[in-house]
Amino acid sequence: MSAICVGEHRVKGWEKEVSAALVLVLFGYWIDRDVSLQGLYKDDLYLWSCYAEQSFRDFVFPVGGMHIRSLYYLAAWIELKLIGTHVEWIVPINILLNSISAYGLYRLAKAYSRSACVGLACALALLSSRLSYYQIGQLYGLMETMAFGMAIGILALLYVFLNGDENKKRDRSFYGACLLYLGICFVHERYVVLLPLFLFVLLCRKEKRKRLWAAPLGCFAVAWSIRLAATGRVVPAGTGGTQIADTFSVGTFLCHGASQVAYLFGINAGPEHLNGQDIRQAPMQAVRMLKCRGIYGYYEDGWIDERARIQVMAGSDGSIEMDLYHPGTINDDQHIMIDVNGERHTVVTIEEEWTYLQIRTRPYEVVTLDIRTDFYVPDAQEQRGERRLAAVLTLRAD
Repeated sequence: MSAICVGEHRVKGWEKEVSAALVLVLFGYWIDRDVSLQGLYKDDLYLWSCYAEQSFRDFVFPVGGMHIRSLYYLAAWIELKLIGTHVEWIVPINILLNSISAYGLYRLAKAYSRSACVGLACALALLSSRLSYYQIGQLYGLMETMAFGMAIGILALLYVFLNGDENKKRDRSFYGACLLYLGICFVHERYVVLLPLFLFVLLCRKEKRKRLWAAPLGCFAVAWSIRLAATGRVVPAGTGGTQIADTFSVGTFLCHGASQVAYLFGINAGPEHLNGQDIRQAPMQAVRMLKCRGIYGYYEDGWIDERARIQVMAGSDGSIEMDLYHPGTINDDQHIMIDVNGERHTVVTIEEEWTYLQIRTRPYEVVTLDIRTDFYVPDAQEQRGERRLAAVLTLRAD
C-alpha cells in the first residue's frame, strides 16, 4: 500500500511539472501574440549576410573579428539552416525557447522559496516583461535566451553546491557550473562578469580546497586566452564599433543602473533600443511621418534603393544625422553620393558596414536629400521599386 501511495505521489508531482510547463508555453504565445517579424534589420541582417556568404568554419569560428561567440554562432547556424528564408518563424521559435527559460526560472524560484506558486509567479513575470524586443522580436533573441538560460543553470548548480549535504554531489554541481560559465563566455562576452559569483559562493562555504578555487579561474583564463588568440584583443569591443575604454564612464554606468531599477517598476527610462517602446516618444510613427517623408526609393523599415529621394526636417540645431548600413561585401570602390536641395553635398567612400554622415542646415528647415549609391545588395530576396535595394538608412534630426 505504501508503494502505491508513493507511486501516486510521484505521478501527481510529474503532472504538476508538466502542467506548469504547458501554462508557461501557452502564456508565452498569448502574451506575445501581436509580435511578428517580417524582415531582418541591422545586426540581424548582418548576421544573415554572414551566414549566406561565409563557410561554416568562418561563420562559427571567426578569426580577426570583434567577437568570439562560437557557441551562439553554432546555434544560429542551425536555426538559419532550418528556417531558410522563413524569417516569420523566428518569433515563434524565440517564444518557445523563452518559455523554456521561464520554466527553468520557475524551477529555480520554486527551489529557493519552496513554493510552486512563487516559482510560477516569477516565471509569468518574466514572460510578461518588456524583454520581448531582445528575446522575442529579433534573430539575436536566440543569443539572449541561450545566455539567460545558461545563467539560470549556473545559479541553480551553485545553489546546490551552497546548500547541498553530499560532498560529491556538491562538487559535481560546482564543476558543472564552471563548465556552463566557460560556455556562456562563448555566447556573449558580457557574462564573464559572473566570475566573482563563484568566488563569493566559495567564501560563503569557507572552502579551502585549492582545486575548487582554481576551476572558475581556469575557465576564465581559457575563455580569455581563446578570445585573445581569435580577436587580438583582451577587452571586448563596445557597440556600434566603439571601444569600451573610450566610452565607459562611472556617471553613465550609474545612470544605466538607475534606469534598470526603474525598469523593474515598468518605467521605460532607458535608451530606446533597450525598450520595446519608448513611451516618451509615443506615438513614434506619427512623429516620424511629420519629420521625414520618402518621395521614392525609401521605405518605412529604413531600406533605400540605389536611388532615393527623401524630404527631412532638420532638428533644432540644424543638423541631420545619417547612419547607413550595407550588409553586403565591402570593397574599395563603393561610394555614396548625397545632394542637398539639388546641390552636391558629399561623396563618401564606404570602408565598413556602418557609415555615419552629418548634414548641417538651418534649424527646422525642410531639405530634399537625393541619395545615390554605386552598389547594391546582390542576394536580396526582393526588389521593391525600379532600382535594387542598397542599404538601410537611419535618420535622426532632434
